[in-house]
Amino acid sequence: MGENSLELDGRAVCGQATHVDHCSVCHGSDGLGTESGPSLFEMMPMHSDPELVMIVAAGAGEMPGFDFEPQQIADLLAFLHAEFDPP
Repeated sequence: MGENSLELDGRAVCGQATHVDHCSVCHGSDGLGTESGPSLFEMMPMHSDPELVMIVAAGAGEMPGFDFEPQQIADLLAFLHAEFDPP
């Protein structure tokens, strides 16, 4: 379910494409959230990388799970950290 994603080097530029295609509809292209999904700026600090992998793969609440390849999840994590995780 994406566990080995944590062992891969993520590429934020590739993860951005996944975010645009699958996440931005609910979380907004700017990550500030919409009526359908919460702000990623608020969510990122609340979860560890293993938790984020589980949320992406299995879903949470109204968010569906996604059947991404391990590299795609690693890339998405790299993008999420680069864009929405406070320094």
